[in-house]
Amino acid sequence: MIDLPFVRIIAVAPKRDFPKERAGTLSKGTLAWLEQRLLHAGRDCWIACHYPLRKTVMGDRAKVFTSDMGCW
Repeated sequence: MIDLPFVRIIAVAPKRDFPKERAGTLSKGTLAWLEQRLLHAGRDCWIACHYPLRKTVMGDRAKVFTSDMGCW
């Protein structure tokens, strides 16, 4: 977490040892940790994640990877 004067940035990452079909999935532990940070933040938060969060990156699935494709 990084606290700036105008926002708290919370960085999360997927569990690296999940099988390929679950690549990019946040573990239950990570989601619980994130939930606690958000509940007690008391301010605006930005969530940073290496993988795009589900259904946040869209486009032509024939040309680009989107975050609603089957690996989720």
